[in-house]
Amino acid sequence: MLTLQNFDTRISGSILDRGKQYYKAGAILEIEETNDGLWHAEVEGSEFYSVEIQIHKKNTIGECSCDCPYDGDICKHVIAVLYAIREEKTIPIDAAKAKAPKKLSFEGLLAKISLKEYKEFAKKYASQNKDFKTALELAFADKDDTIDFGKKYTDALKRIIHKHSDNGFVGYRGSFALSNDISNLLANAEDLLQKENFRDAFVIVTAVLKEMMDVITYCDDSNGNIGGTVSETITLFGKTLQIALQFLSKKRFLVSYLKS
Repeated sequence: MLTLQNFDTRISGSILDRGKQYYKAGAILEIEETNDGLWHAEVEGSEFYSVEIQIHKKNTIGECSCDCPYDGDICKHVIAVLYAIREEKTIPIDAAKAKAPKKLSFEGLLAKISLKEYKEFAKKYASQNKDFKTALELAFADKDDTIDFGKKYTDALKRIIHKHSDNGFVGYRGSFALSNDISNLLANAEDLLQKENFRDAFVIVTAVLKEMMDVITYCDDSNGNIGGTVSETITLFGKTLQIALQFLSKKRFLVSYLKS
Protein backbone atom coordinates (compact mmCIF):
# COMPACT_ATOMS: atom_id res chain seq x y z
CA MET A 1 0.00 0.00 0.00
CA LEU A 2 1.46 3.35 -1.09
CA THR A 3 1.21 6.05 1.58
CA LEU A 4 2.63 9.48 2.26
CA GLN A 5 4.90 7.86 4.81
CA ASN A 6 6.40 5.16 2.56
CA PHE A 7 6.17 6.34 -1.08
CA ASP A 8 9.87 7.29 -1.11
CA THR A 9 10.77 3.67 -0.33
CA ARG A 10 8.42 2.10 -2.90
CA ILE A 11 9.24 4.12 -6.03
CA SER A 12 12.27 3.70 -8.34
CA GLY A 13 15.36 5.74 -7.49
CA SER A 14 15.73 7.87 -10.63
CA ILE A 15 12.15 9.14 -10.69
CA LEU A 16 12.22 9.64 -6.94
CA ASP A 17 15.48 11.62 -7.06
CA ARG A 18 14.27 13.86 -9.88
CA GLY A 19 10.97 14.51 -8.12
CA LYS A 20 12.78 15.35 -4.89
CA GLN A 21 15.02 17.78 -6.78
CA TYR A 22 11.95 19.50 -8.25
CA TYR A 23 10.43 19.76 -4.78
CA LYS A 24 13.60 21.21 -3.21
CA ALA A 25 14.09 23.62 -6.13
CA GLY A 26 10.67 25.17 -5.47
CA ALA A 27 9.16 24.00 -8.77
CA ILE A 28 5.73 23.67 -7.19
CA LEU A 29 4.05 27.00 -7.91
CA GLU A 30 0.64 26.33 -6.38
CA ILE A 31 -0.79 23.58 -4.22
CA GLU A 32 -4.15 23.26 -2.54
CA GLU A 33 -6.62 20.69 -1.31
CA THR A 34 -9.62 21.43 -3.52
CA ASN A 35 -11.94 18.72 -2.22
CA ASP A 36 -11.99 16.12 0.52
CA GLY A 37 -8.57 14.58 0.08
CA LEU A 38 -8.13 15.78 -3.52
CA TRP A 39 -4.97 17.84 -4.01
CA HIS A 40 -4.21 19.98 -7.04
CA ALA A 41 -0.83 21.52 -7.82
CA GLU A 42 0.93 23.35 -10.62
CA VAL A 43 4.54 22.31 -11.20
CA GLU A 44 7.07 24.14 -13.33
CA GLY A 45 9.19 21.93 -15.60
CA SER A 46 9.98 22.38 -19.29
CA GLU A 47 6.36 23.62 -19.31
CA PHE A 48 3.76 24.17 -16.58
CA TYR A 49 2.09 20.91 -15.57
CA SER A 50 -1.09 20.27 -13.59
CA VAL A 51 -1.00 17.47 -11.02
CA GLU A 52 -3.92 15.92 -9.13
CA ILE A 53 -3.53 13.42 -6.30
CA GLN A 54 -6.20 11.72 -4.19
CA ILE A 55 -5.20 11.16 -0.58
CA HIS A 56 -7.47 8.79 1.34
CA LYS A 57 -7.80 8.10 5.04
CA LYS A 58 -4.64 7.08 6.88
CA ASN A 59 -2.70 9.03 4.23
CA THR A 60 -2.95 6.31 1.59
CA ILE A 61 -2.25 7.55 -1.94
CA GLY A 62 -5.02 6.99 -4.48
CA GLU A 63 -5.27 8.07 -8.10
CA CYS A 64 -2.54 10.39 -9.39
CA SER A 65 -2.50 12.31 -12.67
CA CYS A 66 -0.20 14.74 -14.42
CA ASP A 67 -0.61 16.25 -17.90
CA CYS A 68 3.08 15.86 -18.74
CA PRO A 69 4.03 13.42 -21.55
CA TYR A 70 5.63 10.81 -19.21
CA ASP A 71 4.27 7.31 -19.96
CA GLY A 72 5.02 5.61 -16.62
CA ASP A 73 2.73 5.22 -13.62
CA ILE A 74 4.11 8.09 -11.52
CA CYS A 75 6.17 10.97 -12.93
CA LYS A 76 8.66 13.25 -11.20
CA HIS A 77 6.06 16.03 -10.97
CA VAL A 78 3.72 13.79 -8.96
CA ILE A 79 6.66 12.81 -6.70
CA ALA A 80 7.48 16.48 -6.07
CA VAL A 81 3.85 17.15 -5.09
CA LEU A 82 3.79 14.08 -2.80
CA TYR A 83 6.77 15.52 -0.90
CA ALA A 84 4.95 18.84 -0.60
CA ILE A 85 1.72 17.21 0.62
CA ARG A 86 3.63 15.16 3.16
CA GLU A 87 5.26 18.32 4.47
CA GLU A 88 1.95 20.20 4.67
CA LYS A 89 0.21 17.36 6.48
CA THR A 90 3.00 16.75 9.00
CA ILE A 91 3.79 20.36 10.00
CA PRO A 92 1.40 21.51 12.78
CA ILE A 93 -0.69 24.47 11.74
CA ASP A 94 0.34 26.57 14.74
CA ALA A 95 4.02 25.85 14.20
CA ALA A 96 3.75 26.79 10.53
CA LYS A 97 2.17 30.09 11.41
CA ALA A 98 4.89 30.83 13.93
CA LYS A 99 7.71 30.08 11.47
CA ALA A 100 6.53 32.19 8.56
CA PRO A 101 4.08 34.97 7.76
CA LYS A 102 0.83 33.91 6.18
CA LYS A 103 1.12 33.48 2.43
CA LEU A 104 -1.06 35.77 0.34
CA SER A 105 -3.86 34.12 -1.59
CA PHE A 106 -3.86 34.67 -5.35
CA GLU A 107 -6.73 37.14 -4.99
CA GLY A 108 -4.84 38.93 -2.23
CA LEU A 109 -1.77 39.23 -4.44
CA LEU A 110 -3.82 40.66 -7.31
CA ALA A 111 -5.30 43.24 -4.95
CA LYS A 112 -1.81 44.49 -4.09
CA ILE A 113 -0.66 44.90 -7.71
CA SER A 114 -1.12 48.34 -9.25
CA LEU A 115 -2.69 48.93 -12.69
CA LYS A 116 0.70 50.04 -14.03
CA GLU A 117 2.32 46.82 -12.78
CA TYR A 118 -0.45 44.76 -14.37
CA LYS A 119 0.09 46.42 -17.75
CA GLU A 120 3.88 46.15 -17.60
CA PHE A 121 3.69 42.46 -16.70
CA ALA A 122 1.10 41.72 -19.42
CA LYS A 123 3.15 43.52 -22.09
CA LYS A 124 6.40 41.79 -21.13
CA TYR A 125 4.88 38.32 -20.72
CA ALA A 126 2.91 38.60 -23.99
CA SER A 127 6.17 39.28 -25.85
CA GLN A 128 7.60 36.03 -24.42
CA ASN A 129 4.56 33.76 -24.51
CA LYS A 130 2.37 33.53 -27.63
CA ASP A 131 -0.31 31.52 -25.83
CA PHE A 132 -0.70 34.23 -23.19
CA LYS A 133 -0.80 36.95 -25.86
CA THR A 134 -3.51 35.09 -27.78
CA ALA A 135 -5.52 34.41 -24.62
CA LEU A 136 -5.34 38.09 -23.66
CA GLU A 137 -6.42 39.23 -27.13
CA LEU A 138 -9.32 36.80 -27.17
CA ALA A 139 -10.47 37.66 -23.65
CA PHE A 140 -10.76 41.33 -24.60
CA ALA A 141 -11.50 41.00 -28.32
CA ASP A 142 -14.84 42.75 -27.84
CA LYS A 143 -12.88 45.92 -27.05
CA ASP A 144 -11.41 46.07 -30.59
CA ASP A 145 -13.77 46.14 -33.59
CA THR A 146 -10.85 45.63 -35.99
CA ILE A 147 -10.14 42.10 -34.70
CA ASP A 148 -11.48 39.24 -36.82
CA PHE A 149 -12.91 37.43 -33.83
CA GLY A 150 -13.80 34.22 -35.64
CA LYS A 151 -10.37 33.87 -37.28
CA LYS A 152 -8.60 34.63 -33.99
CA TYR A 153 -10.46 31.88 -32.18
CA THR A 154 -10.08 29.36 -34.98
CA ASP A 155 -6.34 30.02 -35.18
CA ALA A 156 -6.01 29.80 -31.38
CA LEU A 157 -7.92 26.50 -31.35
CA LYS A 158 -5.72 24.99 -34.05
CA ARG A 159 -2.57 26.00 -32.13
CA ILE A 160 -3.93 24.50 -28.90
CA ILE A 161 -4.89 21.25 -30.62
CA HIS A 162 -1.49 21.04 -32.35
CA LYS A 163 0.29 21.61 -29.02
CA HIS A 164 -1.45 18.64 -27.43
CA SER A 165 -1.26 16.26 -30.40
CA ASP A 166 1.43 14.04 -31.85
CA ASN A 167 1.37 13.78 -35.65
CA GLY A 168 -2.28 14.79 -35.62
CA PHE A 169 -3.31 12.35 -32.88
CA VAL A 170 -4.33 13.44 -29.38
CA GLY A 171 -3.19 10.80 -26.91
CA TYR A 172 -4.54 9.83 -23.49
CA ARG A 173 -2.42 12.36 -21.55
CA GLY A 174 -2.82 15.09 -24.14
CA SER A 175 -6.60 14.87 -23.85
CA PHE A 176 -6.46 16.08 -20.23
CA ALA A 177 -4.56 19.26 -21.09
CA LEU A 178 -6.52 19.87 -24.29
CA SER A 179 -9.87 19.62 -22.49
CA ASN A 180 -8.62 22.03 -19.83
CA ASP A 181 -7.48 24.60 -22.42
CA ILE A 182 -10.75 24.33 -24.35
CA SER A 183 -12.73 24.80 -21.12
CA ASN A 184 -10.86 28.07 -20.59
CA LEU A 185 -11.96 29.25 -24.04
CA LEU A 186 -15.56 28.28 -23.32
CA ALA A 187 -15.35 30.31 -20.11
CA ASN A 188 -14.74 33.35 -22.33
CA ALA A 189 -18.01 32.59 -24.12
CA GLU A 190 -19.81 32.40 -20.75
CA ASP A 191 -18.39 35.82 -19.84
CA LEU A 192 -19.56 37.29 -23.16
CA LEU A 193 -23.05 35.89 -22.54
CA GLN A 194 -23.12 37.70 -19.21
CA LYS A 195 -22.27 40.90 -21.10
CA GLU A 196 -25.06 40.13 -23.63
CA ASN A 197 -22.47 39.92 -26.41
CA PHE A 198 -24.27 37.05 -28.14
CA ARG A 199 -22.50 37.41 -31.48
CA ASP A 200 -19.00 36.79 -30.15
CA ALA A 201 -20.19 34.11 -27.72
CA PHE A 202 -21.81 32.30 -30.66
CA VAL A 203 -18.62 32.63 -32.72
CA ILE A 204 -16.60 30.99 -29.92
CA VAL A 205 -18.87 28.00 -29.32
CA THR A 206 -19.30 27.44 -33.07
CA ALA A 207 -15.54 27.46 -33.65
CA VAL A 208 -14.91 25.17 -30.67
CA LEU A 209 -17.65 22.74 -31.71
CA LYS A 210 -16.34 22.53 -35.29
CA GLU A 211 -12.72 21.87 -34.26
CA MET A 212 -13.57 19.46 -31.44
CA MET A 213 -15.84 17.36 -33.66
CA ASP A 214 -12.78 16.84 -35.86
CA VAL A 215 -10.52 16.10 -32.88
CA ILE A 216 -12.78 13.41 -31.44
CA THR A 217 -12.28 11.30 -34.57
CA TYR A 218 -8.49 11.07 -34.08
CA CYS A 219 -7.87 10.87 -30.34
CA ASP A 220 -7.62 8.44 -27.44
CA ASP A 221 -10.70 9.44 -25.47
CA SER A 222 -10.74 6.45 -23.14
CA ASN A 223 -10.91 8.88 -20.19
CA GLY A 224 -13.93 10.66 -21.69
CA ASN A 225 -12.37 14.14 -21.50
CA ILE A 226 -12.81 15.02 -25.17
CA GLY A 227 -16.36 13.69 -25.28
CA GLY A 228 -17.14 15.66 -22.12
CA THR A 229 -15.76 18.83 -23.70
CA VAL A 230 -17.85 18.30 -26.84
CA SER A 231 -20.93 17.75 -24.65
CA GLU A 232 -20.10 20.92 -22.68
CA THR A 233 -19.77 22.87 -25.94
CA ILE A 234 -23.09 21.61 -27.30
CA THR A 235 -24.81 22.57 -24.04
CA LEU A 236 -23.30 26.05 -24.17
CA PHE A 237 -24.27 26.33 -27.85
CA GLY A 238 -27.90 25.69 -26.95
CA LYS A 239 -27.72 28.05 -23.98
CA THR A 240 -26.31 30.81 -26.18
CA LEU A 241 -29.12 30.47 -28.70
CA GLN A 242 -31.78 30.33 -25.98
CA ILE A 243 -30.53 33.44 -24.17
CA ALA A 244 -30.07 35.34 -27.44
CA LEU A 245 -33.63 34.52 -28.57
CA GLN A 246 -35.05 35.54 -25.19
CA PHE A 247 -33.17 38.83 -25.38
CA LEU A 248 -34.41 39.53 -28.92
CA SER A 249 -37.97 38.64 -27.93
CA LYS A 250 -37.88 41.12 -25.03
CA LYS A 251 -36.36 43.76 -27.28
CA ARG A 252 -39.08 43.31 -29.93
CA PHE A 253 -41.77 43.49 -27.23
CA LEU A 254 -40.30 46.74 -25.90
CA VAL A 255 -40.11 48.29 -29.37
CA SER A 256 -43.71 47.22 -30.09
CA TYR A 257 -44.87 48.59 -26.72
CA LEU A 258 -43.18 51.96 -27.29
CA LYS A 259 -44.73 52.29 -30.74
CA SER A 260 -48.25 51.51 -29.49
